[in-house]
Amino acid sequence: SVDNHVFLTWEWLSYWWKHFGDNREFILITVNNGGKILAAAPLMSSQYKLFGLKLRKIEFIGTPASDYHTFLINEQEPEYARMMIQYADKIANEWDCIELKEVPENSKTAKILRMISKEPFEFKEKIVNPCPYISLADSFEDYFKRLGSNWRRNLRRWERKIKQDHKIDFKICNDIEAVNDGMKTFFDLHQKKWQSKKQLGAFSNQRFQDFHLDVAKAFAKRGWLTLNFLTLDDEPVAAGYAFKYAQKLFCYLSGFDPQYSK
Repeated sequence: SVDNHVFLTWEWLSYWWKHFGDNREFILITVNNGGKILAAAPLMSSQYKLFGLKLRKIEFIGTPASDYHTFLINEQEPEYARMMIQYADKIANEWDCIELKEVPENSKTAKILRMISKEPFEFKEKIVNPCPYISLADSFEDYFKRLGSNWRRNLRRWERKIKQDHKIDFKICNDIEAVNDGMKTFFDLHQKKWQSKKQLGAFSNQRFQDFHLDVAKAFAKRGWLTLNFLTLDDEPVAAGYAFKYAQKLFCYLSGFDPQYSK
């Protein structure tokens, strides 16, 4: 797909459907020519309640766990997207609205939707979640030089201070055999962070934990998992859960032990 990100992969979407697909209707719209798939829209129909009324909505599979959503398109052809939207309109008696969330504004999908937005549909576009990113330097030294002088000075000071009191280490858990224990440690650190703020945290839901355990194992097999730990005296005190895919590192969630927040 010309829009290529980790949240569009079979591994992510199939496990999402396994854990969250109940009470939803699977809708895969494809454009085909001579047995070849030219475009696809991985959608679903979900039911919500709004002011006591039942609302059936068409949305992307993976909502709301995925950071990004797009169509599967191997050519930048607006007509394919128009055909998929028109097909969705044909089954309009089965749904009340269509909401395509988290479409990156610089994606080909967003560009195509803007091109077809006047006919036959008029889409309302709204920026909901900003997603900051940086281009990484070739080395840590080059990256460090890019930071502001105050930031560099504080990093050095914090590192000296923590090394005075603890043995510090940085570890990456990407061994398939260790992923299960590593993810459970990550869940614990994430929950500690949010519970210290008297909030539930993402992994208070067992179903969400089970989904990410499956994803982490599948991603580890493909070399896509990046599960980082900062350890003090060999005890994990902070963690980062990210995905390495298509020359990008997708930072998904993090966590840390609040007693070391300073």
